[in-house]
Amino acid sequence: MKEYKAELDLLLAEKLHHVEILRQIHSDISMIENVMKQGRQALLAGESRTVSLHKEYTPLRKELNDLRKEVNLDAVAESEIDDLDLSSIKSHNRRSSGLVNGERSKSKSGSKRPLSSGGVDKKGAEHSSTLPPMKQCASCHQHIHRNAPICPLCKAKSRSRNPKKAKK
Repeated sequence: MKEYKAELDLLLAEKLHHVEILRQIHSDISMIENVMKQGRQALLAGESRTVSLHKEYTPLRKELNDLRKEVNLDAVAESEIDDLDLSSIKSHNRRSSGLVNGERSKSKSGSKRPLSSGGVDKKGAEHSSTLPPMKQCASCHQHIHRNAPICPLCKAKSRSRNPKKAKK
């Protein structure tokens, strides 16, 4: 009996160790998602700054060329910036960040998991997605979906606070 008790204690200790590892993994995932969100925000800020600078640059360049013509000087040489298409900047930025029409493109594993931190709609405005209602696992204390019969992390069965009443 003592051997079984010792084995049970070892298994419980191992379970707690694995739960702690899972907590660390989830905190790392959360941290990476936050970094990715900040990166997307910085990308959108840079995109909007590029658009605003291009809108400022175009009239200034036209004005400069008009002034140069009045003084009988050649116009400033055309450059690649003049031919810049602002929609190509936006589409390039979305492709490089993994966003296509406001959604994450399929990964190599084929995952269709939506963005947890919100996406970008077609106008470029950021919005946050609503998370499903969550409950806390009694065993590992991680947040799981409220309808989950077992915890996907520690595989513990979740008990309802308000169990179904037996029909008579």
